[in-house]
Amino acid sequence: MATMEEYAKQPREQRTQRLTRTADELAAAIKGQSDAVLSRRPDAKNWAAKEIVCHLRDAEEAFGTRFEQILAMNVDPTLGGPSPDRLAEEQGGIHPVRGRITMDAFLSLMAWHDDNHLDQLTRALQGRA
Repeated sequence: MATMEEYAKQPREQRTQRLTRTADELAAAIKGQSDAVLSRRPDAKNWAAKEIVCHLRDAEEAFGTRFEQILAMNVDPTLGGPSPDRLAEEQGGIHPVRGRITMDAFLSLMAWHDDNHLDQLTRALQGRA
């Protein structure tokens, strides 16, 4: 799987498309699966498919809250202007683990995060860690 740094090199449109596909891919992956399969942990340390889906739901909410906080912050007027790309690249916030992060870097994080957990979900459904 690609690293977050490799995701950051992808065109913004490609990373955005990753996010738009996630819900459909999750639904397709779990469709028709029994509760036993969805609840089975591959081992003592790794999450069951159901836990991965719940984590992605919670992360979506947390990402949304962080975006709202970033947009509500007072922004230096020199960062604004007519270019939405400039705003995405320069306006950011403070991530609790990663520190200062731009909106563009946040997009990379989210795209990587979704792919990482979709891969984990596939393994969990197969009973593999």
